[in-house]
Amino acid sequence: MAGLLNIGVQALNVNQAALDITGQNIANVNTVGYTRQAVELNSRAVPELGVKLDDISRVADQFATRQLWVDTAKASSSEIFEAQANQLDNLLADSSTSISSAMDDFFGALQSGVDDPSSISSRQVVLSQAESLVRRFQDLDHQLEQQNALISSQITALSSRVTELSAQVADLNQKVSFAVARQEPANELKDQREEIVRQLSEIIGVSVQSSGEDGDINLFVGNGQPLVIGNQASSVGVLNGDPDPDKLRVMVTVAGRSIEVGGDITTGQIGGMLTYRDEVLIPAWNELGRLAITFSESMNEQHLKGVDLNGDMGVNLFDDLKQTGIVSAYTGNETGTTVNPSVLITDTSLLQASDYTITFTDTDDFLIIRESDGEQFHLGSDISFDSGASVPLAANTYWADFPNGDIRVNIDGFEVTLNGEIEFQQGDKFLVQPVRSGGELLELAIGDGELLAFASPIRATADSDNSGSAVIDSVTVTESGNATFTTTAGAMSPPVEIVFNNTDPATFDVLDTTDPNNPVPYLLNGTTALSGQSYTSGDSIQLNGFSVTLKGVPTPGDRYTFDYNTDGVGDNQNALALSDLQIAATTDGASYQDIYSQLVESVGTRASVAQITAAADQTVLKNSTSVRDSVSGVNLDEEAANIIKFQQAYQAAAQLIETSRTLFDTLLNASRG
Repeated sequence: MAGLLNIGVQALNVNQAALDITGQNIANVNTVGYTRQAVELNSRAVPELGVKLDDISRVADQFATRQLWVDTAKASSSEIFEAQANQLDNLLADSSTSISSAMDDFFGALQSGVDDPSSISSRQVVLSQAESLVRRFQDLDHQLEQQNALISSQITALSSRVTELSAQVADLNQKVSFAVARQEPANELKDQREEIVRQLSEIIGVSVQSSGEDGDINLFVGNGQPLVIGNQASSVGVLNGDPDPDKLRVMVTVAGRSIEVGGDITTGQIGGMLTYRDEVLIPAWNELGRLAITFSESMNEQHLKGVDLNGDMGVNLFDDLKQTGIVSAYTGNETGTTVNPSVLITDTSLLQASDYTITFTDTDDFLIIRESDGEQFHLGSDISFDSGASVPLAANTYWADFPNGDIRVNIDGFEVTLNGEIEFQQGDKFLVQPVRSGGELLELAIGDGELLAFASPIRATADSDNSGSAVIDSVTVTESGNATFTTTAGAMSPPVEIVFNNTDPATFDVLDTTDPNNPVPYLLNGTTALSGQSYTSGDSIQLNGFSVTLKGVPTPGDRYTFDYNTDGVGDNQNALALSDLQIAATTDGASYQDIYSQLVESVGTRASVAQITAAADQTVLKNSTSVRDSVSGVNLDEEAANIIKFQQAYQAAAQLIETSRTLFDTLLNASRG
């Protein structure tokens, strides 16, 4: 009887435990990260007989769980990338914040000025729209700066969260190890540990190594830097960019040594934000700065070639941005800081929307990398030596005094100068940002409409006695600062006359008519007399600071005079030239608005692709979650069936005990009788 009773008691206890586990599953059906548990039963061998509870196991598929972590990291990355890209896309394309719409308004006002160049009210409207355009550039630059600052703030907070979660994984590794060693239940601890790893995957994306679910889970980030090893956790933090403070660096501190990992983090929320910052935000920021510099410098260049209502040569319409570039030294340089490093824009048509890194490969050699596309510039093959006599240097040339730590190099439309305290050393690095601050620093330089230089400084007149068919086709100022316009205020020095003196072949003389009664040969560049020059209809005649084009057939004695445009308040020639800049190919063969449209299109394309990628990654994540839940999730129908099964087994065991007791009583009574 004792054997039957023991079997019944064992069965009762085992099925009670099975009911408890089933109840635990049902209770945690909505618990995030919970893994369904199951009882593992085994029969006892002869002669003891009965049933025993071998283990309470977690119903888990490690492959499905790891795939869930990987897909969680990808989905988090694409989701936050999409959100940031959509925000920037809306900012650039919205008419209330767009540069293009503000530029349309500015050039529209300028066209009204062309129609009535003497109107003070029209001139003030031009300045008002110019100021609005400047504010639009500045506001958009500020928005990009704010978005970058927000990303930095979010990465800082998320890095702290990674440190906290990593410490929790290390602590749970230790607790699981202790529980396994003591043969105590550890299922809930393992669930907590896997859920924390999932949360880490959302934030940063981790590589996982483990020796089974009873062993430690070791985590790595970046290019294999340890985040958690056993019960030891590293800390994750951020540092200001080196040398660009706008590019926050993500660091992992292992055994007191900080290692930068940001460049190798591509998944999780941090990876998504870093990828967006480097591939979308920073390029857009640089493009905005390049557009501001190109716009201001080309407008200034043309405005300087005109005459205002006071009869004075034009001044800068916008602040000069040619020297607003930034040069920063890396903190690890042996050379130390440079003395007055500078950037000078030399040709806006060649500017690229990029930062540049200068790295010294030896004390007398350096390599320049264009960060936007990785293009490398090597001394000798890509950049030739220049004597340094020309200021600025010619394109793709350099000058260097390596022993004294001085270099100048001209590439991509700008010249950078480094003046080292000592000789440059191998490994010294410098960051050059020629265009980044353009949008922020753009400002209107004049506030009085009378100072708008709408007129040409040159009045061209054909003599009334001319008998040929040659006419003045165009007069173009080629150098606003030339002595022709600066020697005497309100006058040309000297006034010029072109006189034709032959028919076949047609030739002409250029005369200096400072003394109208005694003209003398005109000297080009102060040295070359332009006498007996061959004439071809439509060819440009180059003079000091300006050029002239005549078309038609002249006759001997025909005269054309060029003098200062005194009282030319109704002249709109320079206003027309300013207005024409709206469609001129100023950079990379494109106009201002073409460049901006390309920026909007580029960001819009990235945003569209990001939406597709995010949707696809979410679908993959849902599938991974379904696969994991199909194995490890709680199914209420299945658990309800288990309740009935274990309840019936429990009742049968109780009945077995009752039967054992009845048999025992019967035998006892029989023995007494």
